[in-house]
Amino acid sequence: MKIISKYIARGLFKNLLTILFAVVVIYVAVDFFEKIDDFMEAKIPLSIAGYFFLLRIPFVVAQVFPVGVLLSALVVIGLMAKHNEIIAYASGGGSGLSLLKPVVALGILSSLFLFMFNEMIVPATAVEANRIWYQQVRGEGGENVRKKTTWFHRQGMIGRVGRYYPETRRAKDITLNYYDQGFKLVKRIDALEGAISGTTWTLYNAMESMGGRASDSKQYPELQVEMDFTADQLHDRVKRSDEMSLPQLMEHIQKIEAEGYKATRFQVDLAAKVSFPLVCLIMSILGGAMALRGKKGEGLAVNVVLGMGLAFSYWVVHSLCISLGYAGMYSPVLAAWTANALFVVLAAVLVYELA
Repeated sequence: MKIISKYIARGLFKNLLTILFAVVVIYVAVDFFEKIDDFMEAKIPLSIAGYFFLLRIPFVVAQVFPVGVLLSALVVIGLMAKHNEIIAYASGGGSGLSLLKPVVALGILSSLFLFMFNEMIVPATAVEANRIWYQQVRGEGGENVRKKTTWFHRQGMIGRVGRYYPETRRAKDITLNYYDQGFKLVKRIDALEGAISGTTWTLYNAMESMGGRASDSKQYPELQVEMDFTADQLHDRVKRSDEMSLPQLMEHIQKIEAEGYKATRFQVDLAAKVSFPLVCLIMSILGGAMALRGKKGEGLAVNVVLGMGLAFSYWVVHSLCISLGYAGMYSPVLAAWTANALFVVLAAVLVYELA
């Protein structure tokens, strides 16, 4: 490696660590003042509160890492331009594009690191952080409790659960619909609450109606129902994408689709898990190219502001596409890769102008 490449690489690494540290501190501080009242109301010990905010750090790092790579490239190359180091390098026969090699290397290594970090660290810390927040702070009984409806399907039956509490294996707002071979409703059971033990569901305050007719219904203070759907299977159904690694998410999608349901949201998240880490490489090239093509007289602050605007633009486009994917208006692949594709084109244009 050339001396100039080592010099740039060392600067990129130091600035990346500094930027990440500053952003993480600011984010955690804001998050702390936003949530500390909830911890105090729940009378949570300070040690647990501190542990919770510590667990939030990997998620924050994963989200701001691409921005750190972009700003690091802008700062290092921008400072070189400010100190006329690029002019001195060019006068010695060096090419401006050759200065991008260590920047691109940083982007590749950052993308690989972010992918592994999202697979190995973020899911584990997300599960524990959610457990503290939902179970101990909000008192909702478990880290994976969901307010949205969860559906599941078995032979001749379609079930719905409004909320599920993994820690206690209890569910609320339960509906079980039984159908014959002609898909005609033969029985419906509604319950306010239920406890799950193996394949036995004990339903409380249940109402059973034959053929869905209210006139032909019975009330039960307690009703036991046997079915091939356990608490562990229901737990899997309410997992969040950020709590699963790539193989776990793929397996989760297969289970949902095997039951006859669409897994659009999870398919979008799966594609995003692959596409998002590559934004580090894109941002590194964009940052380096922007700094190299900066007009004389433009200060480093101008490039940093432009870089922040660029990062914000990426988040807007990426979030919009992901939302369209969740709504089924975009395919999962398009939803996850559109923003990357647009910014790859922009990076290619900037690099071409330098050639």
